[in-house]
Amino acid sequence: MKKRIQRNAFAAGLILCLVLAYSCAGIRPERAEPPIVSLTQAVEQLGRDLFGGIPEQDEKGGIVAVDLFVNEDSGEVPMAARRIEALLLHEGRRLLGTFEVVGLSQERQAKTRYLVTGTVASESEEAQGMPVYRLRGAVTDLITGRVVVGSTARFADADFDFSSMALYRDNPFFDPSYQKKKLPDERPRRAAPPAAEYSVQTLAMLREASSAYERKAYRQSLELFEKAADRSDGQTLWTYAGLYLVYEKLGRTQSTDEAFEKILSISVARYGMLTVRFLFQVDSVEFWKPGENTERYRSWLRRIGKYFEQTEQCLQVVGHCSKTGPETWNKSLSLRRAEKIQQILGESSPGLLARMEAVGKGSAENVVGIGTDDARDALDRRVELLVVECR
Repeated sequence: MKKRIQRNAFAAGLILCLVLAYSCAGIRPERAEPPIVSLTQAVEQLGRDLFGGIPEQDEKGGIVAVDLFVNEDSGEVPMAARRIEALLLHEGRRLLGTFEVVGLSQERQAKTRYLVTGTVASESEEAQGMPVYRLRGAVTDLITGRVVVGSTARFADADFDFSSMALYRDNPFFDPSYQKKKLPDERPRRAAPPAAEYSVQTLAMLREASSAYERKAYRQSLELFEKAADRSDGQTLWTYAGLYLVYEKLGRTQSTDEAFEKILSISVARYGMLTVRFLFQVDSVEFWKPGENTERYRSWLRRIGKYFEQTEQCLQVVGHCSKTGPETWNKSLSLRRAEKIQQILGESSPGLLARMEAVGKGSAENVVGIGTDDARDALDRRVELLVVECR
């Protein structure tokens, strides 16, 4: 009973530290870079370190849950996360005798003692013509709240699907919690853990809601996102972005608008910015995948304009570029991207033009920063909207 009370008290405020820096656990990363191996070998190595670091238990029946690994730079779940999960589950079941090793779910979270979380990041180098990725993983004791072990592995894989799952591809926003300023050529790359705090129950609920969206089981997804929205730690961008997308799929126009406005109010109140997914082609002011995105972007801007027409707030429209190319060109290009968004926003809300300013940051505030100029660093070719003091 005492353990259960401790677990519930911790879970209510659990910060899922995804082990992007080991300081939260007091664990120092290895000095030597991990060797570049295959994905299977990398997960096997990670599994040996993580599951081998779980203390032996006298009692049986406890659960080790494996959460989906997320993109280190954006917090989004890549398509290949299921592949990593399957390999880790296999390793855990092979190595652990006193624990049951399962994927994170609502059904099993009450008995979960340890939670495995992790991230995957794309690196700028290649090995034998294949892109290189870095895995970071950790095991958290849900009773004490301590990260008991962390590990890092690297792999090269030509078929690794680093594109995001459907919920994140369709999402108008990306989570500003994952934004980080990075020095040129910084290595190893680090990111701060997400600002949002989720209990294990809410995290499992949101993962299942996102998976249902992936399967196009929209009514099931809606039920889970609505349940998450009723929880104190579920009032987040993830939850309301999910609701927005599901309402949109189900044709519920009024609910769609209400969910979008909720996203805007959360973003402004918590972050003072809107990290809208306005992405651009390489070395261009044309939108990324224009046939798919142009009307969506205009629709989002109409909603954003309507929202800010009801306030007296001023906006700074900030353009960004990936780090390739001369920085003087990058600053010019990023400014033109910002001006394009400012122009479209002003078309539907001309009253905002006097309260907007376009700024180009070049590559100074890359989110990803690997300079590959492809889908992996698309977030670096973006425009953001910052709420600023009116002059």
